[in-house]
Amino acid sequence: MNKLTPLFTGLIFITLLLTACSKRIEKASPAPDGITALQYAKTLPGASANIPVGADYRLPKGVSVWRNEIKGYDYRSCECRADQAHCAIGAGELVRLCLRLRNHTAAPVTVALPAGLIFISENKATQNGLLVRSEILTIPANTTVAYNLALFCLNADRKVTVSGDRYRIGPVAQDAALAAVMLALGEKALADEHSKAVAQEAIWEAAKGNALTAAQHSRIAQLPHR
Repeated sequence: MNKLTPLFTGLIFITLLLTACSKRIEKASPAPDGITALQYAKTLPGASANIPVGADYRLPKGVSVWRNEIKGYDYRSCECRADQAHCAIGAGELVRLCLRLRNHTAAPVTVALPAGLIFISENKATQNGLLVRSEILTIPANTTVAYNLALFCLNADRKVTVSGDRYRIGPVAQDAALAAVMLALGEKALADEHSKAVAQEAIWEAAKGNALTAAQHSRIAQLPHR
């Protein structure tokens, strides 16, 4: 079993507590018209046996992932230190990655990472990550910039991301339930353990195709704004 940081342990404790207290009855969202429930289930990003599906995403021309390598965050090797706010992007706690982007051109390039962008673990036993709100980055000419990328977990039944895990940029999630949760979280601060736990629980539910309860919607609505 992976060693869990105190922060992650606290996050899981809060999440489990909220889950137990809500006394929810899981109710799966209906499949869209034209496909069967089984076909729909295979498209859900929380289905651990499947590679996430969605809209294709590509970095701008002239920008690439440095060495085509995205790994679990390690403060000892990532150029963006944990205490540097200027290069920390995203929200969430359970999936942290060191993302290095290289601008091969002679001019600055703007990179838009859209809300719903999925980072896929190369190991199917390790969780995939979800970017819940868009990030706009500017990469200077002929420069590689490292980011401490914080994501939410899409797979409640997979292992926690560690420094040795490898990832790649995947598609942009298009599931309606997940899009609704991301919209609700878009202006929330998501800066403390409680807020992250509330958000993570909602993302897990939507990723599995379950409708959120009134209590879950209420908890999201009560989160502080940024």
